[in-house]
Amino acid sequence: MSKKIIDAGMARYGISLGWPAWILEQMFAMPDQLLADQNNGRDGLATEVYFNSDFGVKVLSKWQNGVLFYGGREYAANDPFIAGEFARLAQSTSSLGGIQKSVQFDLGTAFLPILDGYERTGYNVVGGGCLWTMKGKPAEDYEAVWRFFQFLSEVEQDMLWHKGTGYFPASNATVEALEAEGWFEQNPNFRTAFDQILAGNDTPAARGVLLGDFVIIRDIVGAAIEDALVNGVDPKQALDAAVEESNQVLADYAALVGE
Repeated sequence: MSKKIIDAGMARYGISLGWPAWILEQMFAMPDQLLADQNNGRDGLATEVYFNSDFGVKVLSKWQNGVLFYGGREYAANDPFIAGEFARLAQSTSSLGGIQKSVQFDLGTAFLPILDGYERTGYNVVGGGCLWTMKGKPAEDYEAVWRFFQFLSEVEQDMLWHKGTGYFPASNATVEALEAEGWFEQNPNFRTAFDQILAGNDTPAARGVLLGDFVIIRDIVGAAIEDALVNGVDPKQALDAAVEESNQVLADYAALVGE
């Protein structure tokens, strides 16, 4: 499909990815492909990752087919998509609000694609940010933090956050309020991510992988993807190197926590 778009002169590229390392994790989750031992790190501390499995190599090889625009490791692909340099963007739903306000063309949303020959067995991994409260502060600080968390959890604020960004609402009460006012009927692009989650089954792969020092490992995998897509490194070679480095990170983490 991307080649047809390019050949027709409609865009320079067919597709791009926001947060490629995160999209790679989604590619594993949908057809229920584990990313690490110990049942994706949920039955015990993971000691090895499977990014360089036959499946992982297939995914990265597919991305290396010449129709994909590499837009960096985070949100940098959004702007060229808005400018019409490529036809499709696989990105976090958190970008939807900003993109929809910025594009000068009709925008549609769809499920993330999966590789030919694989079924959408699992659902997509739920991501997003989180807030932490550290110990050791005065009691009045915690009172203020608690009030702030209560404010953020209000249905009105949650609705505002979802509508402005595309992030999932944080509570069922917010979803019910959005449905009651007809938000999803009027804005179907914001419904797609919900439907995508509901399209699969609750499997260990769909729940996501738990890894020690996961932030570091994501950077390692992001660098491997970049090597393959920008520098033309063989996908197997790039992922083998990423796995070796990642497994060392896991070993160091296990030593740190005493396991």
